[in-house]
Amino acid sequence: MSLSESAALFWRHKVLTALVLVVALMVAVYIKKTPPMYQESATVVFIGAVKAPNPYAVFTGDLVATGYIVMRTLASQESAEQIAKAGGSAAYTVGLANGYNLEYPVYGEPYGTLTSMSRSSAAVQRTFAVVSAQLDRILAVRQANVPPGARIVAHLIGRTGLTVVPGSSKRVYAGELILSVIALFMIVGIADVLPSPLTVMAGLRRFTARE
Repeated sequence: MSLSESAALFWRHKVLTALVLVVALMVAVYIKKTPPMYQESATVVFIGAVKAPNPYAVFTGDLVATGYIVMRTLASQESAEQIAKAGGSAAYTVGLANGYNLEYPVYGEPYGTLTSMSRSSAAVQRTFAVVSAQLDRILAVRQANVPPGARIVAHLIGRTGLTVVPGSSKRVYAGELILSVIALFMIVGIADVLPSPLTVMAGLRRFTARE
C-alpha cells in the first residue's frame, strides 16, 4: 500500500484513526508516569566455623547441603507467610547457585542469591531486611543443638543497596509505537471492508419496505 493510499484509508476512517491515536497517547503517558522498578540483592555465602585466612574458600559438601536446605526452606510457602506477616511486601527470590540448569541442577559451591524487587523503594529495603533475618532464623533453628563456635553461618557479600532495575524506555516507547501502527492498520483495514452503519440501516429500511 502506497503512502497516498494509506493517507486516503485513514481519511475515510478519520474517527477511528483519531481514537487509536488517542489511546496510543494515553498508553505513552501511563508508561511515562509509571514509577521505576527497584531492587536490592546480595550473594549469600555459607561458611563453616573455621579459623583460616580465607574462610570463604573452605567449601565442603556439608556447607553445600546446608545451603541447599536453608535456601529451600526460605523459599517455602511457610517462610513466605512469615515474611509477609513481618512486613515483607515486595517480591523476592532466593536460591543456591546452580551450575547447570533447572532440570539437572548442580550445586557445587555453598553460595546463592537473595533479591527483593518492587516499584516501592521502601518495600524493597524492608523486604530485603526481613528475608535476611528469616534466613538467619532458619539457620539458627537447624543448628539449635550445635555449639555456637561450631555453627555454619551465612554472610551477605556484594550487597548492591537500593538500585533501579536497568531498562530502556526508548525500547518501550518504540515497541508501543510499532504496536500502535499495527493496530491502526488492522482496525481501519477491517472497517474499510465492512459496510458502514448507514449502509446497514439503509438496507434494513429497504428490506422492511419490501415486507
